[in-house]
Amino acid sequence: MRQQKIKSHVRISTTYSKALEFSPIYINYNLLSAPQLIALYKYISLFFPQLIPTLQDMEKNAVRLKEALSEFEMKKLIRELKNMKVRITASIEDVKQGQILSIPLDIRPALVLENVMQGKPLATVENGELREIFIPLVRKELKRRLTEVAEGYFKLELAKAEISVEVQELLEQGLITSGGKFAEKVAVDDLISQRYVRVFKRINIQELVDRGFVKR
Repeated sequence: MRQQKIKSHVRISTTYSKALEFSPIYINYNLLSAPQLIALYKYISLFFPQLIPTLQDMEKNAVRLKEALSEFEMKKLIRELKNMKVRITASIEDVKQGQILSIPLDIRPALVLENVMQGKPLATVENGELREIFIPLVRKELKRRLTEVAEGYFKLELAKAEISVEVQELLEQGLITSGGKFAEKVAVDDLISQRYVRVFKRINIQELVDRGFVKR
């Protein structure tokens, strides 16, 4: 089962220092259709209602350790935990066929302890605030992948002797270039409206992957 890596080591925010990252995002194109990819892109916030209970728990324990241990013992513990991380994987699955998308979130315990020692707690912000940072970053990565899929399809169609009616229409309207790219000031968001959604129903993502129009 082939999975496609979108991007590695995306930093959530400088607010959270280096203690919290998500990396990498995987998409299983064997199970995902273009309309499903659009649905994920548009409604990804529905899939991640809670993001930081583990971070909050870890920070509470770090505060307890700070109160129980001497400064020397805390620094020693931080050194011992330096190269360790806790990975929580948020995944979306097809109930019958398996995982479609996964986003591992990495928490670095040593950095959580370090921040607590320095009086810079991470999880005092509300879960909603973190979602306001996290969700747009995930959506940005999905948009990048959706753009690659759409432009790959346009290039494939434009290379044919007989171009599909839908792609010919986009070309004539100046929404895409003769090279299969989105025209200037046109983005994938402009084409996922109801008017153009039929274009995406024709896309076979796995074919684009196999033919090299979408990166493996």
